[in-house]
Amino acid sequence: MFVHLCQVCNKPPIAQHDGPPLMGYGEAGRTTTWHIDDPVHDERAIHIPESIEPGNYALIVGVYDPDGVRVPITKSKNGGVIGADRLIVATIRIIR
Repeated sequence: MFVHLCQVCNKPPIAQHDGPPLMGYGEAGRTTTWHIDDPVHDERAIHIPESIEPGNYALIVGVYDPDGVRVPITKSKNGGVIGADRLIVATIRIIR
């Protein structure tokens, strides 16, 4: 899974956290055991660099398959989809 912070989302993220779901915790960390409409709680933290410029930024998430290929997003109730494989979950504003 990944969480990325970007301003121009077709460029590399400004900050990110990539790692296995639920930090690889047993069966629960395997997406093949997850069920539709059954929430999974997975906390992530990203370090925002001190040099970040003020402005609006998108917080995006996505999932990789076992081969490292991003899993397509086929449906979204509340978020915008970027490039068919990244979901915008929030927009934040950095001020100084």
